[in-house]
Parts: sequence; C-alpha cells; structure tokens
Amino acid sequence: MRVAWFAVDPATVAWQRLQQEMPTGVVSHRTAASLHELGDLDADVVELTATRRIRLSLPDVTIHRGSLSREDWQSSTNCR
Repeated sequence: MRVAWFAVDPATVAWQRLQQEMPTGVVSHRTAASLHELGDLDADVVELTATRRIRLSLPDVTIHRGSLSREDWQSSTNCR
C-alpha cells in the first residue's frame, strides 16, 4: 500500500503530501475500508483514487480517477 501511494507522486515526499490541500492520490475503496477496519471486504488489491490519469506497473494495484476535496480524505497512522 505504501509503495503504491508513493508511486502515485514520486516527486513529492510524504510530509509534503500530508500538508497538501489537494493530494495527487489517496488510498481508497476496499483498501481504505480495510485500513479503517470497516466491514469484511477482501482488499486483495491496493486501490487508490488519483486526481489525474496515472499508470503504474505495480502488480495488484488499481488506480481510479476522480475528483478529491479536502473533506474526502484524512490522514491515518494505521498504514501498513
């Protein structure tokens, strides 16, 4: 999950990302639900939502494209 999150915007270090008003991408969908221990969804792939089209050559990573606002995401210390 961390590798995929870093790969979405490799030019921006983690502390800068956490201070951005509009991040390039965030952990989302089943991955976010698993991270927050919501439900019993199987997070067999890492899912992220990005504000622009991004292609990664990482196995088991899905990137969704969508708009994000500050209310749509939060920082979490539970990242694995």
